Amino acid sequence: PGLLTMAEVTTVTLKCKDGKEFTVDKKAIEKSELIGGLLAVVEDASQPLEIPDVESTYMDKVINWLEFHKTYYYLTDIIMLADTLQLPGLVDDGCRHVAGLMRGKSPAQIRTMFKMTNDWDPEAYAEAKKIFFWARPDEE
Repeated sequence: PGLLTMAEVTTVTLKCKDGKEFTVDKKAIEKSELIGGLLAVVEDASQPLEIPDVESTYMDKVINWLEFHKTYYYLTDIIMLADTLQLPGLVDDGCRHVAGLMRGKSPAQIRTMFKMTNDWDPEAYAEAKKIFFWARPDEE
């Protein structure tokens, strides 16, 4: 068997300082600029990628966080596909789930959660806050 390239795999094995290995979703772990850069130059994707400065206890927590947040991106893709396939029940369920994730969060937290940028110019934002002061009176 020949070498596996990164294009051929959906998971990556990371090897921590203490020797513990983690098999993780490639798309999730690519969110790390450091690991994404390392993956770009890997010659054999079947071999563990050594992360010598990281203890496994911390890597485990980071991987859990990445896996949890990956759900947001897949969820929006599923909602869009359900809309294309005209599956209104799945669209409704997906939107209900997204609404639940957003409940109680500020607009800034929601933008962070979905990796959105604030494209409001300061004047328009100030005007909207005046008009809709009742919507989020505690937010700045």
